Amino acid sequence: MKKLLLLITVAFIVILAAIILFNPQPKTTAVSQSPQPAIASTPMEQVTPGNKASAQKKLPQMPSYMRDTEVDGVFKVDEAGNLLITDDIRRIFDYFLSTIGEESVEQSLKRLRGYIDNQLQEPAKSQAHEILNQYLQYQHELIALEMEHPQTTDINTLAQREAAVKALRERIFSSEVVAAFFGREQLYNEFTLQRLTILHDPNLSDETKTERIQQLRDALPEEMQDDALTRLLSELNQKSAALQANGGSAADLRKLRQQTVGVEATERLEQLDSKRSEWQNRLLGFQAERQKINDNTGLSDNEKEQAIKRLMEDNFSDTERLRIDAALQLYELQQKEKK
Repeated sequence: MKKLLLLITVAFIVILAAIILFNPQPKTTAVSQSPQPAIASTPMEQVTPGNKASAQKKLPQMPSYMRDTEVDGVFKVDEAGNLLITDDIRRIFDYFLSTIGEESVEQSLKRLRGYIDNQLQEPAKSQAHEILNQYLQYQHELIALEMEHPQTTDINTLAQREAAVKALRERIFSSEVVAAFFGREQLYNEFTLQRLTILHDPNLSDETKTERIQQLRDALPEEMQDDALTRLLSELNQKSAALQANGGSAADLRKLRQQTVGVEATERLEQLDSKRSEWQNRLLGFQAERQKINDNTGLSDNEKEQAIKRLMEDNFSDTERLRIDAALQLYELQQKEKK
């Protein structure tokens, strides 16, 4: 099952906690007395002077393994100079903090704070620092929450865990930051919990479960449909492999697919299975006939070569013939791995 929460490793969070407690961000000018950054009532997006091109030029020296990468996102401000709250902010934070482990936390944070100072002017600069401090506090408190709500497969416990994380976010961040940083994640987690509840309801038939899960998927915002399907397909691949390893039937596989990705996607997967099976049969048939030709001692090498060429032309298109050798090698490798 997909993890419901996006977590930084325990060691990383503990170190961040120490930085927050013993090395707070230096005071900046004109910091708002409000615990949350100011947001214009009718924001008009303006990319800061630090757009991606100029940001890359001004980027502080990065570790060698990241020097060919780009900052993931740009800061945006409104006409009054207030920081616009977007998911780019979190991606920028995570980009710089991802160097922790390859270098010290102090260095990573120093680089990130310097980047903020370089890219933004007041009041957006102070607002970005404020959100960064909140983000570090959140990671610090998240480790304690994890100890109180460990990972489990119990649905009720998962729901309590998700509610606790949401409450933590709402206590630390403004509603705008929660929506921008965690909105999609929380929505998907809610979808996952509801789907699990349906799957584990003993009073529902398989058909009803499939129908209700499909309704859940259809209710997701359009921009999340593809992302949800990608996650569900990844989950399906893992479960399908486990099912087949345990001797699951075709009917079991169909039910798993329908309750994971829906009826329409299941039909497409079955069509793909059929095409793969047909290709595999043709490939194995060709392999067997080719072996017969090679074993025929009454044919010269040239005659064998011509016979195999005709066999390929009779059974495969021009495009398919380009794949035959590689496909056979892959098949043989898979058979060896199964043994």
